[in-house]
Amino acid sequence: MRIIPILIFAVITSTAHAQPRPLSKRPYPIDTTLPLEQLIIELCDDDIKNNAEQAMRAILRYPTSPVDRLYEALDDHEWQTRQIACHLLWSIRTSHERFTSTNNDMMDTTSRYARSQRDLPAWHQSEYPPVTKRLVEVTIEGLRDDQTPYERVDRRALMYTNAAHGLFRLIPIAHDWIPQLREALHSDDNQQRIFAAMIAGRAGIASLVEPAAAELLPHLRDNDIREDAKFAVWALGGFDRELLPILQRAMPTADQQQRNLMQLLMLDLIDPPTSTAEREERGRRYNNISRSVHDPVTEPPREFCWWWVDEATAE
Repeated sequence: MRIIPILIFAVITSTAHAQPRPLSKRPYPIDTTLPLEQLIIELCDDDIKNNAEQAMRAILRYPTSPVDRLYEALDDHEWQTRQIACHLLWSIRTSHERFTSTNNDMMDTTSRYARSQRDLPAWHQSEYPPVTKRLVEVTIEGLRDDQTPYERVDRRALMYTNAAHGLFRLIPIAHDWIPQLREALHSDDNQQRIFAAMIAGRAGIASLVEPAAAELLPHLRDNDIREDAKFAVWALGGFDRELLPILQRAMPTADQQQRNLMQLLMLDLIDPPTSTAEREERGRRYNNISRSVHDPVTEPPREFCWWWVDEATAE
């Protein structure tokens, strides 16, 4: 998927996969009377406008749990069906968490489709889809540069972003899926490599420091890609001292911006800041890329903008 900004949504159009029954072109009412199997068919990349988005809504509002069938759809031969099934399973996990906490997850699709938790079927309270190997594989697959969230011709959008969502979903569980991330770091897809490197960095996976740093260090340079240094230095800041020799080797060929950021990385790795005053002081010395945070190594970017991935992976 080629990402423009985060939280801008995905697309649904193109080649026929089956002979789905068209849903209403109106976004409401949601037709939950269709059989679940029919709604799964509607998720595919076909020539019917808006049917996949309506099917997503209907599946999340289905009277009985669709979870088992969504796991089966992860093995569908059609890309979009797999990706939407994956997204819905993650969203159902978040929906369950919303019933048991006050966490406000801005990426929760269920809150977009169901106006409140009271509108969701009761199965959302009991269903908590496990993170399976196949779910992770399809999530990593979605880090690739595909046609979501925007279709290339008419730029229509739908309510999911597989790479942006996948990044934040995989970071907390990355240590359990190192072989899959290592494979993604050697992908033939530039965007997948960048996101896999960011996941490995923020998760602090020492065994992946070499390929991840090789992917991210060039983005610390002063280039024509907007925002890339902010996210690259934040991702690299998740590593520990195993990053230090790599930074030292890169120093002789660094430009001024890259040198400043690598010096900040080394300082924070050796002597992590312990106060706001310390972050402010280091920011004045080394931070020339962000006005929204003092220390971009230890403070996550506040601008959730991902157009730089589009530019960084452009041929």
